[in-house]
Amino acid sequence: MLRAGAAIVAAGTSGILVAACGAGGSSGGSEAPQPATGQPVKVTFFSPASDPQGDEIMRDQTKQFNDKNKNIQIDYVFTATDDNYKNYTTAMISGSSPDVIMTYDYPPVPQWQAKGLIRDLEQYRKEVGIKQDDYFANVWQMITFGGKLYGFLQEFDANLLIIDNETVSRAGLDPNNPPKTIDDLDNWNARVFKKSGDTPETIGIAPWRHGGYDLWAGLHGGGWFDPATQKFTINRKENVAAVAWMNKTAKVYGGYEIVEAMHKTLSLTGRPSLYSGRTPLSAQGEWNPHNNFQKEQPDWKYSIAFFPALPGVTYGTGQTGGGNTFAMPKDAPHPKEAAQVMKYFGSAEMVYDWNVRENNLPPVKALASDAKFRQAVPMMAKWLDMLKIDKMKPVIAHPLVNYFGSKRTEWASKAITGEISPQQALDELQKDMDNQVKLFEQTKTIPG
Repeated sequence: MLRAGAAIVAAGTSGILVAACGAGGSSGGSEAPQPATGQPVKVTFFSPASDPQGDEIMRDQTKQFNDKNKNIQIDYVFTATDDNYKNYTTAMISGSSPDVIMTYDYPPVPQWQAKGLIRDLEQYRKEVGIKQDDYFANVWQMITFGGKLYGFLQEFDANLLIIDNETVSRAGLDPNNPPKTIDDLDNWNARVFKKSGDTPETIGIAPWRHGGYDLWAGLHGGGWFDPATQKFTINRKENVAAVAWMNKTAKVYGGYEIVEAMHKTLSLTGRPSLYSGRTPLSAQGEWNPHNNFQKEQPDWKYSIAFFPALPGVTYGTGQTGGGNTFAMPKDAPHPKEAAQVMKYFGSAEMVYDWNVRENNLPPVKALASDAKFRQAVPMMAKWLDMLKIDKMKPVIAHPLVNYFGSKRTEWASKAITGEISPQQALDELQKDMDNQVKLFEQTKTIPG
């Protein structure tokens, strides 16, 4: 995620997240007792912020905390997230654990929880009155396991449909009247598609690329994982229908391989393909209009719309894409002080600060519906409208999510190319995951 933006802090919203995000009153939190040595307790904080904007925000927030607290000082340590947060995991299991960790990606969180590497935060949940009803349902499922709280969420992400106004208008389509059903989208895809010989010049949605398998399964009424039962539901009929539709869509453009070759060619230009006019329909996250579009292509005219869905699925249904999480390692050297730091980063002021400067989606309903927040992030209006509909599909909160994602791409690609049927592909994937889940429950080993 490219992160950029101007700092906007509105004190008027400082109180709305207190219960939901764990703020202890002032933005500095309550101070821990003075250590016997008279020296402040150093709380080591692993930050994933390799991007200039995210790093600036987190260093700003760290400085504010350190300036206001005599007894606790945050030691800000940028820590690379390569190889699925290997540096974080290594530190936690090698006796050199940090006190607080932050992630830019969600998959490590259920993995760490399943392996007992992070603490539950039930004590602090009760202390500050964190309530499930304050959170969006899709968010609460990301930070609770077995009914216990394991993290504070700073933000979460979601895509919406981005339309290149000029290109679709040339095809006789109205960008102000976007497709609302899958049939509508099929029509749009056919209308914008152009080719020169066997080479596509313009294509519509390539769903396996634009939005991905989670989103389009949900828009077909399906889903790959049931949070209530903690079971993978891979070969349910709605998922099969979604993959079959992807196969149908690929055929419109001449096949999966041709679409992939086109995207590879576009990637070599070094510019996002959505500005090229060749992919006038795409899926983009909430941070893009503010942080990227107006800087990369300021004259580009575009529209933002909800994704189309099958009849029976609410128009405005969305897919949670992940989020930034704060967690406390099991062997945190200073758990009491670490809790103060976590409550600070999860406070009303700091969550507001991050989401305005980054243009991200806040985890709690109060902030998302707050008029001052909405005014501060005008380019996120359509995303906030989606949150009002409250039909967000959750992430897959399972420690095998990365393995599942790679295997799903492998099997679904075979179905999209026509090598095997969608039903056969998802049946095979279901068998594989059932076996892997059993193995993980016995050994706690995550396959590579």
